Amino acid sequence: MGRALALLGALVAATSCGRLGFELAEVEQGEAGAGGRLAAGGATADAASGGVEAGAGGAAAGGQAGAGGTGTGGTGAGDAGTGGISTGGTSVSDASAGGTSPGDAGSGGQPGSGGQAAADGGYTCTPGALELCDGRDNDCDLLVDEGGACSAQCGGRAWGGHGYMLCEGASDSWQEARAGCEAAGMDLVRIDSQAENDFLYTFAFGGTRRAEVWVGGNDLTAEGDWQWADGTSFWSGTASPVGGPVGGAYTHWYDPGEPNDQNGALNAEGDCLAFIELQQGSWIDQGCNYFRRYICETP
Repeated sequence: MGRALALLGALVAATSCGRLGFELAEVEQGEAGAGGRLAAGGATADAASGGVEAGAGGAAAGGQAGAGGTGTGGTGAGDAGTGGISTGGTSVSDASAGGTSPGDAGSGGQPGSGGQAAADGGYTCTPGALELCDGRDNDCDLLVDEGGACSAQCGGRAWGGHGYMLCEGASDSWQEARAGCEAAGMDLVRIDSQAENDFLYTFAFGGTRRAEVWVGGNDLTAEGDWQWADGTSFWSGTASPVGGPVGGAYTHWYDPGEPNDQNGALNAEGDCLAFIELQQGSWIDQGCNYFRRYICETP
């Protein structure tokens, strides 16, 4: 009871000093300010409350408008982005699928299988070009070696940016083999690296021992000047250490005694290069009149 009387006394003292209205306004403004709503929320509690509600409503409306604006903008951008990605992706995917499909088929390595080898090094076809027996889609129709490009005894395969044709008929001299390549728009193969030699070994022998294969090397123009069919020199002289590679060119002779220019059964000098199964596709020189399989290469 004493405490209530003290409070009443304080209230009366504040009233007598004109402080009641001032402190009520202070509290109301403080609440409005603390709530982050209207700084001048109102002179009365009701007005302050109304101000808060209006502020809250305003904030909510602002929030909704902001959220709606962001959502709409985001969704629109998202839709546009999704549409763009979908369209672009589909287009790229289709183009890629066109390239991948031939690649998968070609990597199987089967002649005329309708595919371009994945290791072809990004070969670019030409619409309307002549289709060759080289394991590539030369004419951009997503088919490979079609239309009779390969004869019954020949098959194509692509590797490292080049196309190759292997002809199995063991009834061609080196000169006949080269003529067969030229008739197909190609020439006898030139071998420039261990990787290419390894590929040709797999292509020609497939891990089994079979007859030798003619490739483009020869010294028909000048004895000891070994050139590829395109005229590029790769070896000078006889066997090492007397002879040696020209300008660091790649070679893979069967042993240090090659080339030895030995006479063969046909009593001919060893002027032509044969690719053999031994030592993963090594080279020997033989008489050019032997009948051999052969490998051609596109320029």
